[in-house]
Amino acid sequence: MRLWRTTRCEITQYKPVTISGIMKLYPEGSKFNRENSIKRVALQRRKENSACSLRTLFCGVVQVLEPNPRDLSLSEANDNEYRTRLTLDGTLVYADQRISLITGHFPEEVCGNSAYDYIHEDDLPISLFAHKLMLSNSNGTGIIVHRLRTFSGSYVFLQSAGYLDYDKEAGTVNHFVCVSKLLM
Repeated sequence: MRLWRTTRCEITQYKPVTISGIMKLYPEGSKFNRENSIKRVALQRRKENSACSLRTLFCGVVQVLEPNPRDLSLSEANDNEYRTRLTLDGTLVYADQRISLITGHFPEEVCGNSAYDYIHEDDLPISLFAHKLMLSNSNGTGIIVHRLRTFSGSYVFLQSAGYLDYDKEAGTVNHFVCVSKLLM
C-alpha cells in the first residue's frame, strides 16, 4: 500500500498489507439476493448449456502489516546477532542457534537460567535499570550496551534491544524479546 505524500519531493513509500475476504458471483442484472441468484445461475446454465455472464463481488478487509522485530527472514539473518525470549523476571525461555556463535553457549544450556547470570557484574545495575525502564515505558522498548560472559569465561560487548511481547487475547505482557548484536 502506498503512503500519501505531502510534497512532491518526498520519496514514495510502500507498506506491506494483507488482504482477506470472499468472492461472490452474481448473475448480470440481479439485485444481489443470494437465494435468487443461485437459482438464476442454475437455470441460466441449464438453458444456455454454457457459462453465463456473472458479476463478481469481492468483500474483504485490508490490514497494514506493521514490521515486527521478532520476524527475521534468512536474508536479514546476521551471524553477529541472536534473539532470545525471556520471562518478565529475566529467565531465558528461548534462544536461537546463533547464540552459540557469539557466546559459545548452546541454547539448551542457557534456557531456564537467568540472563543476569551471564552479564558482567559491573554492567548488572544498568541492565536491571534498563529492564525496569522497559517494563514501565509506554512503548515497551529499551536498548543497552553491556558485556556478556562467554563459555570460555571471557566477555564480549553486546548491544541488546528489547521489546515487550503482548498476549493478543488477554492483552497482558508475558515475555519480552531481546535482539543482541555483537559489537566489534
